[in-house]
Amino acid sequence: MAIHDSASITVLPGTHSLPLPIPAGTETLLTSVFLKSSGPDSKIFIEVSVCWRAEASQLPIVPKIILRLRRGGATPDFPEVSQIADSYYVNRKTSSIPATTTFYHVESPEPGTAGLYQTYYLTAESAGIGRITVMGPIVLNGTTIGYS
Repeated sequence: MAIHDSASITVLPGTHSLPLPIPAGTETLLTSVFLKSSGPDSKIFIEVSVCWRAEASQLPIVPKIILRLRRGGATPDFPEVSQIADSYYVNRKTSSIPATTTFYHVESPEPGTAGLYQTYYLTAESAGIGRITVMGPIVLNGTTIGYS
């Protein structure tokens, strides 16, 4: 096995549009990465890490962030290849504590895509009770591994 392609993006706190409030019920693009498919026997490995926090509230809340990885585009029209939801209990004492959600995704390239680039889009959605803000860093790493 050999590494055929790799790509990485890190969006640091205070850069670009961070911190980024995430509207409830709306999928918001965070970042993307391009990876070249090598062949039908290869694997694409993707690692995601997003630091976020809940907005302060007078009442205890349970905010929820939904992170999605989509192939080909950032809207619901494109295939969702991975999703994770995370939440934590927030009261006045814990509201300023950030949380980091990390997940991994592995897939085989789509048939007929050998030698072509695939774009993977990371999105976030706010759900549950309360508002969330993506603080950063946002890390999106991808690697294509296959036989040489």
